Amino acid sequence: IYGNECINSPNALSAVTEIEVKPLPTAITGNTGVCVGATVTFGSTPAAGTWSSDHTAKATVNATTGVISGISSGTANISYQSPNGCYVSAVATVIATPAPITGTNVACAGSTQTLSSATPGGTWASDNTVVATVSATGAVTGIASGTASITYTVVSGCATSAVFTVNAVPMTYNVTGTGSYCADGGGLPVGISGSEAGVTYHLYDGSTLQGTFTGTGSAMTFGAYTAAATYTVGAQAATYNTTS
Repeated sequence: IYGNECINSPNALSAVTEIEVKPLPTAITGNTGVCVGATVTFGSTPAAGTWSSDHTAKATVNATTGVISGISSGTANISYQSPNGCYVSAVATVIATPAPITGTNVACAGSTQTLSSATPGGTWASDNTVVATVSATGAVTGIASGTASITYTVVSGCATSAVFTVNAVPMTYNVTGTGSYCADGGGLPVGISGSEAGVTYHLYDGSTLQGTFTGTGSAMTFGAYTAAATYTVGAQAATYNTTS
């Protein structure tokens, strides 16, 4: 103190303030579009952070792995918080899948069924063309017995699929029982020269069904018939027939 003046030392008025600037996580990487029912994976560093979604009715995210699951069409803000508490975010867009595939999804080898989707503008593909092929219009042709996944993909990249089953055509056998009998006789036995186990055989007198029989794996007799007629036998596997 000098006279009436007070002089403060600089050390008496100053204090040390430290400001720490924490680094942000790196920008989120990954495909920001995801189809309903599908997943994509987001990424960011440093590791060991936590993922979250602000709209889980549209998209959910695994808190640890960053795997995004599309729930319904729309958008959700996906955030990643690093261990230091800082975060970054990105918008995930959930895209609707095409309308389901409709039509008969079973055919015999050599026959064709047409599938369709109410969503226009897509393309068709088969994952097993040894079993079934599909045209640009959705016509599926059975090639050999087995199954194939038929997929319909629209311009967004979203797709829907259906399993198509191809059944082998039943083997053709000869109808037995040709001949004649006297008017007072008991008729003639009608049958087939062979059969396949599990195949259903229909006996017709013209267009009239006389009986249905299950194949045994060997020749079969359907019984004695008295009507003078031309008998035919249809073999049925799944919902498709051949006639012998």
